[in-house]
Amino acid sequence: YISPVSFVISILAVTGSIALFLSESRAIKDELQGVVSKEAGYFALITHLIEGFKEIRLSQAKNDAILKHITDASQDTKNIRIEVGRQEVKMWGFGRIFIYALMPVLIFIIPSFHYENAADIFKISATLLFMAGPINILVNALPMFNRATIAINDLTLLAEEMDAAIPHEPADTRPVSFNFHKITLNAICFTYPGKSNEVLFSAGPFQETIHEGELLFIIGGNGSGKSTFLKLLTGLYYPTQGTIQVVTDRGYPANYQAYRELFTTVFTDFHLFDKIYGIKNLKPADVDYWLEKMHMQHKVKYQDGGFTSTSLSTGQRKRLALIAAILEEKPILILDEFAADQDPGFRKYFYETLLIELKAMGMTVIAVTHDDHYFHVADRVLKMDEGRMAAYERDDTGLNKHEGSDNGN
Repeated sequence: YISPVSFVISILAVTGSIALFLSESRAIKDELQGVVSKEAGYFALITHLIEGFKEIRLSQAKNDAILKHITDASQDTKNIRIEVGRQEVKMWGFGRIFIYALMPVLIFIIPSFHYENAADIFKISATLLFMAGPINILVNALPMFNRATIAINDLTLLAEEMDAAIPHEPADTRPVSFNFHKITLNAICFTYPGKSNEVLFSAGPFQETIHEGELLFIIGGNGSGKSTFLKLLTGLYYPTQGTIQVVTDRGYPANYQAYRELFTTVFTDFHLFDKIYGIKNLKPADVDYWLEKMHMQHKVKYQDGGFTSTSLSTGQRKRLALIAAILEEKPILILDEFAADQDPGFRKYFYETLLIELKAMGMTVIAVTHDDHYFHVADRVLKMDEGRMAAYERDDTGLNKHEGSDNGN
């Protein structure tokens, strides 16, 4: 209104600057996305360094190669960050220069070609000075907006992947305690998808029945699908096809979480918590009883809601994990190669005494094992082979023949 010419020039300058800023901002955002990718690779290498420490210490060549790889990845990430920082500084400097370059054009050059009132020139200069603050704030905020946008996009992608992996369940997923009589797996399958949706490994279909109070052994070679079967059975994996039917004293479970409450587990990759969580009114005498049963009374004590020590051998830590699982008093106990890390004496005791006692307590015990000397202890033995239940012929110790996955009896 004061000076139409100055107004038009200012609008054109601001519009051009915004277009330039947005273009630079997109370039910086692309560079930052490259940083995210490089950092993901860097942290993956650090994971290899930590988890493969023993192997690396045994080979100087492997040590030098992985450290060089880590150094190169770190250097690449640093270089990209430095370049991004330079571009951001250029944007910040341009924002400052822009406003101070526009002022002499409007105050000195334009009045030379177009008459401007002296009072109007003062008003125009004051307006430009007041514009400098918001423009600088916007320029300074753009790098932060770029980083926030990338972080939000990563979180959104992660949420979408998680949502796609979790089927819809009822809103009420509170656990309900109940006992089961029979679990029937009706042709359930599970498929591990690859990056391009190719099938990496498929387990099933499983047509089996788990009965209340039975002692069931599952055998099979490495990679045969035993752990996948256990995760399907316990509800940790959702079957890609087929259904699970449960006969309980309360009808059918309302949701998967209610179904999962049937199980307590000691997997091969178990985690031993520092305290015994989730058990109300736990009696120290009960813990002491099982410590003695596991031959751990001289190693560990129960104190302040947990064990006094967990810095033990893998086999001893498994025993503590089994104690915590038993104390949950769930109807089904899953043991994945529990005896593999036990000494021969305790292994014999585990099969011939401990499992029998757990069964006598009313627990249904499902154990993955390779100890064929103790197969006679089980009520049934199922054999996994390449993702399927295969026929298993027991030996002359009085064991019966299982005809495969066509029936669960």
